[in-house]
Amino acid sequence: MKRWISLLIVIILISGCMNRAEEKDITLRVLYFDTDEFMVKYGSIFHAKYPNINFEVIPLSAYYKEGLSENTLKQLIKSEQPDLVYIDETFFESIISEEILVDLNPYINNSSDFKIEEINPNLLEYLRSKGQGKIFALSPTFSAKALFYNKTLFDQYGVDYPNDGMSWDNVFKLASTITNSAQNKSDFVGLFYDDTLFGMAVDMAASQGVRYVDTRGKNATINTSSWENILNPILEGAIAGTLKTRENINEIEVNPGSFPFTSGSIAMTVDYSYLIDDLLDADFEWDIVTAPVDPAYSKSASAISPNALFGIYSGSDKVEQSWRFIQYINGSEFANTYQMSNNYSVLLSREGYNKSIGKNLESFYNIAPLEVLNIPLSLEQSEEIFKTINQELWGAINNDISMKELLSSMQQEIQTIINR
Repeated sequence: MKRWISLLIVIILISGCMNRAEEKDITLRVLYFDTDEFMVKYGSIFHAKYPNINFEVIPLSAYYKEGLSENTLKQLIKSEQPDLVYIDETFFESIISEEILVDLNPYINNSSDFKIEEINPNLLEYLRSKGQGKIFALSPTFSAKALFYNKTLFDQYGVDYPNDGMSWDNVFKLASTITNSAQNKSDFVGLFYDDTLFGMAVDMAASQGVRYVDTRGKNATINTSSWENILNPILEGAIAGTLKTRENINEIEVNPGSFPFTSGSIAMTVDYSYLIDDLLDADFEWDIVTAPVDPAYSKSASAISPNALFGIYSGSDKVEQSWRFIQYINGSEFANTYQMSNNYSVLLSREGYNKSIGKNLESFYNIAPLEVLNIPLSLEQSEEIFKTINQELWGAINNDISMKELLSSMQQEIQTIINR
C-alpha cells in the first residue's frame, strides 16, 4: 500500500498538479480511526496535490476497542469540532438525523468536473435513502462479497453453474448436488466459508435483518424461528460434509498464506473481492456471481457496504476545503490512479475504473447495500459470544442435540454474557 501511495505522489508531481498558485496553509481536522491509516490511504495523496492543506487526525481506535456507540460518536463530533468526519455506516442514518453533517448536493451540483453519474447508482441510491433524498457523505470505495465458483469442477461433474441472486437455501442445495456428484471425495468441498460456523450464521442473519441481541444490547434474541431457519442448513451441511469452515478445512492442501479456495478442490466460496488477487494466477477456471440474498430482499445484500464514508461537520469553518478533499478522493483522478495498484482488497465506487480481468466483476456492482445492523456490544462481549456460541454449535453437531435445546441454551449463554 505504501509503495502504491509513493507511486501516486510521483505521478501527481510529474503531471504538473503541483503547479498551483500559492494558497494559505490550513489544517483540516479529521475524525478517523487511525492517523497512519488515514495518511496512507488518503492524506498523503491529497497533500501532494494540495500542499497547502494539512491534516490533524482525531483517532477513534480506542473508542472502537471499547465498543463505540452512536451517542459517544455524536458527543465526540460536537466536542472535537472536526472539519471532516469518517462515519461508520452503522451510525450513518442517526448522524444525519442530528443535522451534524453538511448537505453535499449543492457542492456536487456546482462542480463541473465531478461526474457523479460515474458512481455506482446502487450506492448513490443507498446514500440518498439515508438522507431523505440528499447526500451527506460519499465513499470512494466499498467492500463487497460475492459467490466465487470453480468452473472447472462444475464442468468436470456436469453440474450447472451458480447464478446471480441465489438464496442461501439454493446455494446449500447446489453444494450438496456437486458434492454428491463428486462421490464424496475426501479432498472435495462443495461450499467453503472462511469464518466460524457462528460467524457464517451471523452473516446470513444480517442479510435477513435478524439479530442475536436487541437494539439496546440488553436482551438475547436468538431463540426464534428465524434463527432456526438460519442454523438448520448450516448444521446439516456441516454434518453431511458439504460445508466446511476455516475450523475444519485442514484436509485441503493449501499453500501457506493462500486462501483455501485457491487449492482447486473447493466448488464454491463466499468471500470478499480481495480473493481475486490470489486467483489471478489460479490453474483452474473460475468466475463470480452475486452474494447469496434473502428472497425477500433479492436486490440487496448485507455483503455490500460503503466503507469510507466521509462527510463535513456542519460547524466547520473550512467547508470549501473539506469539500475539495471529498471531491478529490471520490473523483475520477483518484479512481484512475487507484486502479493502477491492481489491488482488489476494496472496490472503486466509480464504475469502469477497475482493471478488466475477464471475470464477472459486475456481480459486485449489480446489487444494493442492505441496512447494516448495529450490535451495541463491546468488543469483549462480542468476542465471548462468538466463541461461546460457536462451541455450542459444534457441540450440537457432535452430540446430536435437538434444535429446540440448542436455541434455548444459546439464548441463556448470550443473556449471561450480556448481564455481566
